Amino acid sequence: MADVRDVASAHIAAYHQFPAAAPERYLVTSRRAVKRDRLLNKLAAWFPEFAFHPPESAASDASDGPDVFCSKTLGRLAHKEPGEPSRLTHHPPDVALKHMAQRMLELGVVEPKRKRGDL
Repeated sequence: MADVRDVASAHIAAYHQFPAAAPERYLVTSRRAVKRDRLLNKLAAWFPEFAFHPPESAASDASDGPDVFCSKTLGRLAHKEPGEPSRLTHHPPDVALKHMAQRMLELGVVEPKRKRGDL
C-alpha cells in the first residue's frame, strides 16, 4: 500500500538525484502487507455512520501481514546532502487510508451505505 503523495515524491527524488537512471524501476509501497480486514476495521472506526462488511475474524485487526518489501533503491533516493530537505515523504498506511477515504467522501466519488439507524 502506498500513498499517492509518497509515490509522487519518489518520482521527483529520482528525477533530481538520478537523471541517468530513467530506465530503472522503483517500487513504492509499505514494508508490510496491509490486511483487508484491518482496513475495514479502521474505516468502520473512523466513519461509524457507514455500514461496512464485518471482518472475517475479530483477531484479523491485530497486525499487518508479512514483510513483502525491503527497498535499497528507495534508501538511495532518501539520501540528501546536509542541510538539504528530503524529497521523499512517507505516510503510514493508516494515515494514507484515512486521508484517501475523507477525500473520496468530500468529492462525492463514493456513496457508502449508511447504517440502518442513520437512514
